[in-house]
Amino acid sequence: MSNFYRRTLLCIIAVLAAVAAFAESFDAKVASVILLQLKPVQKEIGLSEAQRTAMNKYADAHRAKLKAYYEQLGNTKPSEQKLLGFFAVMKAGVISQLSATQLKRLREISLQALDFTALADQAVANEVGLSASEESSLKSVVAEGVGKANDIRNKAIGKATSDIVKQRPKTDKERQTLEDEYNRRAEAATDQVAPQLNTIRDSTRRKVMAILTSSQRAKWESLLGKRFNM
Repeated sequence: MSNFYRRTLLCIIAVLAAVAAFAESFDAKVASVILLQLKPVQKEIGLSEAQRTAMNKYADAHRAKLKAYYEQLGNTKPSEQKLLGFFAVMKAGVISQLSATQLKRLREISLQALDFTALADQAVANEVGLSASEESSLKSVVAEGVGKANDIRNKAIGKATSDIVKQRPKTDKERQTLEDEYNRRAEAATDQVAPQLNTIRDSTRRKVMAILTSSQRAKWESLLGKRFNM
């Protein structure tokens, strides 16, 4: 998986649970508008040029709203709830442009992108039919796996970029150069420990699947739909 897709998936994980409460249907809760930025996904769901144009208007309005909000804040810390509200409005507008078939396919691709970690989301757990105890056990397993993976990744990145974070750029150009170099090294460090991360991911997936009953696993597979190759 490319670094671009990896960063995209991290964004999806960060916003999925946070904005779920603003949506109505299960498909709308889980479908990721972030994935809609990817050309292969647009092609897979059959997104038309007219739909893209309409969606871009919502995205532009969202960016304008954010710009005005941050200018108004100045040095004040932004409200996370406010930002989530802005995102929810944009997401609702974008999703409204999709047909039911397109939305379902986007939901399937979104679940595939998140893989087993999606089962830790309340909406997905409910759809699969997890009990309270099963959901609790699953969340613990996912949290443990994610924690181990993050620890390995963060240590690798920290070691690779330790000299950069100590530097104090004097100009915007120097700051951008350092930022670019930091990102390059961070991605290289992540790739270097990828085998360890994959081992943790596979082990965690097996533990998660072991929690599910056969009927729950069947339901989960049906929610994933036809496999989409990123």
